[in-house]
Amino acid sequence: DVNTDVLTITPIDDFIGDIVVEVLAVDNDPTIPASLSSDPINFTLTVDNINDAPVIYSIDDLLIDEDEFDIVEIDFEVSDLDFDELSFLIEFESNGSVDNNPFYLYGVSIDYAWEPDVFITEATLLLDIIEHYNHDIIVTITVLDGNSVAYDHDGNEVPSEDSVSFTITINPINDAPICYGIDINGQNNIYFREDGRMFEGNPQHSDIGE
Repeated sequence: DVNTDVLTITPIDDFIGDIVVEVLAVDNDPTIPASLSSDPINFTLTVDNINDAPVIYSIDDLLIDEDEFDIVEIDFEVSDLDFDELSFLIEFESNGSVDNNPFYLYGVSIDYAWEPDVFITEATLLLDIIEHYNHDIIVTITVLDGNSVAYDHDGNEVPSEDSVSFTITINPINDAPICYGIDINGQNNIYFREDGRMFEGNPQHSDIGE
C-alpha cells in the first residue's frame, strides 16, 4: 500500500516454509523517458509451523441384519497436516446408555498402519457384536495427534482432535424356539405301562425372538 507504506503478504492456508520477496519502487511517470524503477531489495519471509488438529472424515450409517457378520468392519480415513502419529478413542451409545466398553460387544479394535510423511491414513474399525443383539448402536470415533492444543486458520486455539459419529442399525431376525429337557418326577426318562397312571412335569422352553 503506497499510502501507508505497508507491504501485506498472506500465505495460503497451512503453508510453512520460506518465501523470498523482491520489492522495487516504480515512479509511473508518464513523461519521456519512461517510468523509472528503484534498485530491488530482497528479504525472506519464514512461516513457522504450528500444530494443526487431525481430521477424521465422515462415515456413512450402516444397516445390517442381526448376526449377519461375525466381525463388523467399518473403513474410514483420517489425516494430519503435521504427519503426527495418531491415536483413537471410541464411544458407544445404545438404548440411551453411553459406554466405552459396553456389554453388547465382545471386542473392539482399530486396524491401521501409521507411516511418516503420509497425509491420509486408512483405518478399519472392527466390532465383535454379541449374538442376537438387535438395537441401534451410535458409534463416535475421536482421533487425536498427541498434542495438547492446535490452531485453526484464524490463529485461534482449538482442541487437537476431531470426532465423527454414525449409526449401526441392526434389523432383528426371527430365531427358532428351543425346547429344553423335560424332568418328570425327578427323572428324564420315564417308562409306563399301557393304561398306566398320568405323570406330571414342568417342560421348559425359550424363544429369543419371542
